Amino acid sequence: MTLAAENPSPEAGAADRVTAIEEKLAHLEHSVGDLDATVYRQQQTIENLERYIQQLEHRMQRLTEKLADDDEEAAPEPPPHY
Repeated sequence: MTLAAENPSPEAGAADRVTAIEEKLAHLEHSVGDLDATVYRQQQTIENLERYIQQLEHRMQRLTEKLADDDEEAAPEPPPHY
């Protein structure tokens, strides 16, 4: 067994650490890309849901107004003796 195998040189250890850091960085960059895509899809979904809620609110308002108008029209007139 050689002395170099037992005690790796400082350069070899530094190179291994740099390689490990680069691997972790690549993994993190991939994860950030995935998260970015997920956040974008979620934002699109939120915007679609907000538009849908606004449409429902407008529809409810129109229906409520129509019901109020129908109730006023359907109200019987009081008898003539009142």
